[in-house]
Amino acid sequence: MPLRKLTGVILRRRDLGEFDRLLTIFTAEEGMIEALAKGVRKIQSKLGSKLDLFNLLQLQVAQTRGKWPTIIGVDVEINQLKSDVDFAQFTLLCALAEISYFGQREQGEDAFGFKLFREALAAIKDTADQNVLLAYSIKLLARLGYLASPLQCAHCAQQKANYYRQTGMLLCQACGGREAMISKEAVTMLAQLLADELTKIKLAQFNLLTKAEVAAIIQDLSEYHFEQKLKAWSLLRYNEILKTTV
Repeated sequence: MPLRKLTGVILRRRDLGEFDRLLTIFTAEEGMIEALAKGVRKIQSKLGSKLDLFNLLQLQVAQTRGKWPTIIGVDVEINQLKSDVDFAQFTLLCALAEISYFGQREQGEDAFGFKLFREALAAIKDTADQNVLLAYSIKLLARLGYLASPLQCAHCAQQKANYYRQTGMLLCQACGGREAMISKEAVTMLAQLLADELTKIKLAQFNLLTKAEVAAIIQDLSEYHFEQKLKAWSLLRYNEILKTTV
């Protein structure tokens, strides 16, 4: 029974049978995997308290005869859900896990992608800043090839985009046709989010409406390309701002 040592973060979990749990884990070595945690729902389980959502873990995984590999050992490197985590932070962590899962689930091993995810996880834990989520998401879209850099027109790649198509494209004025126009401030903010490091995001010059506009664009692009609704994003603060201005 060969062992694999992995560094990973639990993004999803679901109960199996009476005592087991199936975990979806984003790992540095193998990308997105599913692994079985046997007996972790028993009161006396030694692993149950460690295998929590969003924790950064050092895992020992064994390939057994079953459908999924089995977790046989775990050490917690960083506990994300400490007692001082509030609802805003938890919502951001859920939104980060959601977009990471849909964006990375078919990518296989991606050490840089995992590093970027870890940076976003740490920044959200420290600051509870929604702009970190936006920056991470647009960087993920760009890395997957769904967004030209630096925000060039998706058709001609010659000019900056200032029109937005719901099918997941940013277009220039010449190619935009009858698509919805986005504000110059939103274009500038998108470009800055793409360029800034996750730990050095400075968006003081943008008002809340611009940030809400950018959040909506990133959500629409993500949902189109990943073909999934981002449920956790509906709870984000910028979405609430949009609702109150409609």
